[in-house]
Amino acid sequence: MIELDVWLSSDGEVLIHHDPTLERMCGETALITDSHSKNLPAIKPYEGQKEKVGKWEDVTEATRIPTFAEVLPHLPSDVPLIVEFKQLNVDLITKVHTLLEKHSRLPHQDGNTVWFSLTEEINIALHTFDPTVPRIRSAMKTIQLAFDYHTGLLPFRSLDNDCIFGVVASKVDFARLRGMSGLKMLPDFVCHLLVFLFGGDPPKALLSKGMVNHLTKRGFPVMILDVNNEAQLDACVRCGATAVLTDAPSWIVTEHKPKLEALHTVTY
Repeated sequence: MIELDVWLSSDGEVLIHHDPTLERMCGETALITDSHSKNLPAIKPYEGQKEKVGKWEDVTEATRIPTFAEVLPHLPSDVPLIVEFKQLNVDLITKVHTLLEKHSRLPHQDGNTVWFSLTEEINIALHTFDPTVPRIRSAMKTIQLAFDYHTGLLPFRSLDNDCIFGVVASKVDFARLRGMSGLKMLPDFVCHLLVFLFGGDPPKALLSKGMVNHLTKRGFPVMILDVNNEAQLDACVRCGATAVLTDAPSWIVTEHKPKLEALHTVTY
């Protein structure tokens, strides 16, 4: 599967970019939503990327922030696509949906696309726009789910049929929770409490085998995000996850294929 983040530029282009600002990738402090798609600065490759970029015939092309319309035709149709929204904008949702439909990526076209946001307000907007496209639960809903499981309430809770469950395998601490867009409304003392209950490296309460088993038995896939080292991958296998998302696909496929094959399978 391939996961990417989308934003709407000031001139209405759907851009693929992780951060809300251009600072980390391009060295400029501007918001990507305030930037014109034709005037975006070049990406500055970090040390591990310089050799790969240098092999491109057109370095300018290799360091350009791409649009969703440019990338989508090149993605294999049989590879699942996950689109994350970090901006509440109906025009953005509409344009992404139109492009997905153009390339036969929607459920009624037998497409295999999931869209979501860690912010609950955006997740609701996505569901309202097209309730047939599966979503990953928001950060607040995931925390609520973990709380319900550890207090024994989860078996009595109804769950949205269009939702896939996603939790992280990497370190969860106060700084991480405080920086999540979906949790910005929470006061500091609540974030400290959440770290006490669900924090760790890896966060054991979020990677509970019992919780994952309960969800998969109810027919819900469970994806583990930020799986970038062997300890995190081992934790995913132990808890019975359905899939893992990583920043290092070559490493995980070439060195740990047997562990990937050990992941649980859910028909959704």
